[in-house]
Amino acid sequence: MKFIFLMVSTILVAGSGCASKGFNRGALQDQIGTTKPVYDSKEIKEAYTKKPNLPKPFRVGIYFAPPHPSHRKVPQWR
Repeated sequence: MKFIFLMVSTILVAGSGCASKGFNRGALQDQIGTTKPVYDSKEIKEAYTKKPNLPKPFRVGIYFAPPHPSHRKVPQWR
């Protein structure tokens, strides 16, 4: 009984949210105020003239953590 009530209430809440405004990506981007930056050729040239920060011989380390045990079977690394 609880499961049915939870499913029905979830569908009603999700349906009312989508029905009120719909899914308008442009309106969402306007609300959060994110815009893609525009770069001109001068800024691109400046970026190419910068020197790298890493020394010439550098190392990259990767650590693979063992999978966490859980109630389901976790596949092993191959």
